Order: sequence, then C-alpha cells, then structure tokens
Amino acid sequence: ERDSIAASATALKFLLQSGLKQQCAEAAGICISTLIGIIDIARPAILEALLSDVIYALLMAMSNLEPAAFSYLAVRQERGTSDYENLTRLRLQASQSSPLALALRKCIDL
Repeated sequence: ERDSIAASATALKFLLQSGLKQQCAEAAGICISTLIGIIDIARPAILEALLSDVIYALLMAMSNLEPAAFSYLAVRQERGTSDYENLTRLRLQASQSSPLALALRKCIDL
C-alpha cells in the first residue's frame, strides 16, 4: 500500500509540474487522461496533499480545451440576446458533462 501511495503521489507531481504543460496536443491529452484516471482511483489522502494544484490544473485544462468556436461566437454575439444566452448555456452544459468536470467535482467533494 505504501508503494502505491508513493507511486500515485510521484505521478501526480510529474503530471502537474511537467506533463500538462506539453506543447504536443496528443501528449497533453495523454497526461490529462492519466490525471483523471489517478483522481478516479486515488485515495483521498493522496489527493489532499496536492489538492490545490490538482484543482488549478483541472480548471486550466477545462479552459484550454474549450472549443475555440465557443469563444469566437461569444465575442460576436451581443450580450442579452437569445443567441448569446443559448451559447452560454451550451458552453456550460459542455463543460459540466466533461470527464474533467467530474474529476473536479470529486476533488472539491474531498
């Protein structure tokens, strides 16, 4: 058990410090997938030590992975219009149903 805790902590530290900052989209995707997998199975004690860093990384990943089309359309829509409100609702639904959002909720619930 001690070895699994050490391995999880080491992997989390690497992913947070280096892995998620990869320029290659495929490498960053693998790191995000691995981070989500670790969060999914790690014991709370492991996550609690790095919780603020994990939450920050998840929020940044959610922001960086949002489709550029959402941002493009949001800038071009007038606030208060039904199109703007529909776009805002779609952005929120997309972000809330993502694996990153589920991992974030697990971390916040600790």
